[in-house]
Amino acid sequence: MAGVRYEHTTQEFVSAVDPTVSYGKEGSIRYADLLPSAQLKYRLGSQQVLRASWFRSLSRPALYDVTFYSIQYEDYVEAGNPFLRRARADNADLRWEWYGGSSGSGSTSGQDVVQAGVFYKHITDPYERTLLNAGDELYPIPQQGLAYTPAGELTAQMRNSNDANDYGTEIAATKYFGRLGVQAQYTYTYSRIVQPTKYQTRANPNDPTSDIVTVSRAESRPLQGQSPHLANLSVLYADARNGWNMRVGGIYTGRRVYSVSGWYGLDYWQRGYTVLDASVEKTLAHGWRVCVKANNLFNTHMTVDLLKPNADFATGLVPGQQRADRFTVMEQTDRAAYFAGVQWSWR
Repeated sequence: MAGVRYEHTTQEFVSAVDPTVSYGKEGSIRYADLLPSAQLKYRLGSQQVLRASWFRSLSRPALYDVTFYSIQYEDYVEAGNPFLRRARADNADLRWEWYGGSSGSGSTSGQDVVQAGVFYKHITDPYERTLLNAGDELYPIPQQGLAYTPAGELTAQMRNSNDANDYGTEIAATKYFGRLGVQAQYTYTYSRIVQPTKYQTRANPNDPTSDIVTVSRAESRPLQGQSPHLANLSVLYADARNGWNMRVGGIYTGRRVYSVSGWYGLDYWQRGYTVLDASVEKTLAHGWRVCVKANNLFNTHMTVDLLKPNADFATGLVPGQQRADRFTVMEQTDRAAYFAGVQWSWR
């Protein structure tokens, strides 16, 4: 099966900015994309399937991200970026699937499944959360005698980066024991991007008294927000005859780059964390269905570090520091969220 999709995107905004003293009153962004795809399915037997696919995709920045917004926080500013470009990706995937028969009697809806595959994607113009210093370019608009508008202070902004490559492997399995099932999945992703960064060094590396100068130095790192390890384990209960469907699952996300720095070795890293979710769904008579969901039951704690030796750890002068080999720059606890819903379907 093959095809192509055409998408035309228009994003426009009108803000409360005074056009006589600033810029960014209005903005309009338009672009079009052709997104081809091809899929191949080959049946290896009555229970096994081999699938191969290639497709082109895009990721649009949110309208919020492409305005000239600015929010002042305690120690930094968050700013929008109307010059942010969409990210495009070429994706390839090869997957083997095995499907077992329905477990037990017809009163259950579970099916045993095993899936394994490899994938690759090349991303053009990926956008990442980036930290800018006071003198870094915020917008390519001349201001203050410069060829660009400087950030003025520490600023977080979404910025396009050099092309990135992701590839990895994934395995997933579901096994039912009567109405009770277990589902597990693990994904390993190798993500790599090479980006020029600023680096301070001596003008003459052999002379410790020479001037300190700023040079450009290539840095290799994972794509911001991309964890190499992602795993989940769920316990399922499926009773189609009586209309019950339940799930309790834990999701582990490995450490990842939280925000990118324009300086060599100064990226912020988020530690790995685990989230536990639960849901219950009951199908009633006459097309009615009710469900209750609870996300993040154990109040996930997020910690972000700068991976540099922490000389203040032993002194205790800086609060919240946990290790001598890193600076803890942020801690945040996300509370649980609960949802309840009722659905009616006419048949």
